[in-house]
Amino acid sequence: MKHLNGKMNLLGIMKFMYYRHVKKIDVALGQLFGVTPEFQGKGVEAAMIKRFTERIIEQGRCYKYLELNWLGEFNPPMIHLMEYIGASVARTHITYRKLFRDDIEFVRSVDKMKE
Repeated sequence: MKHLNGKMNLLGIMKFMYYRHVKKIDVALGQLFGVTPEFQGKGVEAAMIKRFTERIIEQGRCYKYLELNWLGEFNPPMIHLMEYIGASVARTHITYRKLFRDDIEFVRSVDKMKE
């Protein structure tokens, strides 16, 4: 859809049909994975990723890459899981924070892990 530049006119429809039927997509994108705290650390995250890959196989899709986005540096358990399954970092996004109160100390999760 990024090739359409947000336009679904005649040219956009032709591009869509080309990318849909001729050009093969080789990346599966998992945009956001989240598990409520009560189920974290119990294998639910790994089960979600496993099911995601199973669905791809069931549908007969063949992707070169499985890309999991939005894995924050503030989420050490998911970083550990990705390392465990052999994932590699393809790109890094920057997260900006605005602290609204100066009287509260801010400590990043990755800094807590080093201690």
